Amino acid sequence: DMDLAQMKTERLGRMTGEIAVRVVRNNNILGLIGILICLVIGKEAVLGYGAGLLVAMLNLYMLFNTARISVGMAPERAKGFVTRRYPVRFFLTSALIIILVWKLPLSAWAVLIAFTAALMTTVITLIFIARAEAMFKPSASGN
Repeated sequence: DMDLAQMKTERLGRMTGEIAVRVVRNNNILGLIGILICLVIGKEAVLGYGAGLLVAMLNLYMLFNTARISVGMAPERAKGFVTRRYPVRFFLTSALIIILVWKLPLSAWAVLIAFTAALMTTVITLIFIARAEAMFKPSASGN
């Protein structure tokens, strides 16, 4: 019974890694498109977009790392772990965005657009992954 639980935990950990790879790939494509568009606008837009994308990727790294670690924990322990990690991730992300916009010569709009676009790309990627997996899962009714 313990071997089955350990196998499930390892499988979930691998799935989290695979999902993270897809998310990073899609965000890299988004980043390249955004940087190319910002090249037309100017240096501050390019720097802002790049900075916003880096902050978003750091945020997502922390999120997926939390998910990967918590998968192997008992539910109550995982709940506490995730609950403690969220404010840290939120504070770091917010502080980085504030520092970037306040202290560096870059476009604040570009930072926010890149950050938001990366998060939306992540959500859309996760929706497509979930829908694709649901299509190949046998239905509960047996049909």
